[in-house]
Amino acid sequence: MIKALCIDDANRPEDIPLSAWVKKNEWYHITHIIFNEINQVQGCELYELEIPKECFPYTNYRLSRFAIEPKDVEAFLELLKLSTELNDVNIDFEKLTDKPAVLEKV
Repeated sequence: MIKALCIDDANRPEDIPLSAWVKKNEWYHITHIIFNEINQVQGCELYELEIPKECFPYTNYRLSRFAIEPKDVEAFLELLKLSTELNDVNIDFEKLTDKPAVLEKV
């Protein structure tokens, strides 16, 4: 799991209840990374929340809604690799346009 800060909770689809939606400035844990080849969007699953099955086609949270700490970048890349292998999809992290931000040190 990768600790991630929600930096964007805007534009919640109406089909997703508030109880299943992320909140800006709250911390979550990314458990899995998903790549949708059709629309080229990277998403993630969270330990703390789950989008209900009734909300299909929404099944995960957009990865760009989150930021990770610099110390977690390596672990994030490992999770990305593991998720890629599980999804049987080859993702080039350097080419992702929808990746999480990395928090700057304060």
